[in-house]
Amino acid sequence: MKYLPTQEPDYSNYLTYLSRILGAASLFAGFLFTVITLLLTQLPYPDTIQSQGILLFFNTLFLFSVYLVGYGSYLMTYFCKKVPPMTPTIRASYYLSLLFFSLSASAPTWLFFLWNLTYLTLASFIIWIIFTVTILNYIYRPLRNYKESRARILRLPVPKTKNT
Repeated sequence: MKYLPTQEPDYSNYLTYLSRILGAASLFAGFLFTVITLLLTQLPYPDTIQSQGILLFFNTLFLFSVYLVGYGSYLMTYFCKKVPPMTPTIRASYYLSLLFFSLSASAPTWLFFLWNLTYLTLASFIIWIIFTVTILNYIYRPLRNYKESRARILRLPVPKTKNT
């Protein structure tokens, strides 16, 4: 029995690999949040420059891992052959998940604020703003033009739209 070749290659192995990487990154993000919380509660003087430098480093790693989970979860949709059309319900779920990733990444900043670590809060807030702008540029914008972005990422022919 002969099978007709499909237009797109099968990415199921890559999706399995990517889902394992995302699982590890989300576990790492949870671990880093726990480390930040334990350090805040167990350090005798969290307001020293060394303590705040370490907390800022862990906060930055936490933001990178949350970004990796968010970006990877949206990247997985590009490798699916059949994706439903962008209905208002699906668009709302994308917006809510982007809002969730952005606000959950701000949790350590609020913890620093509660502990009266002013300079660490400001530095963490600035990094969080950069994180949020990065999410908007590299996750939200490509989703607005999903078909063109998918064709660019997978190096497929650009589909015809109603405007062309």
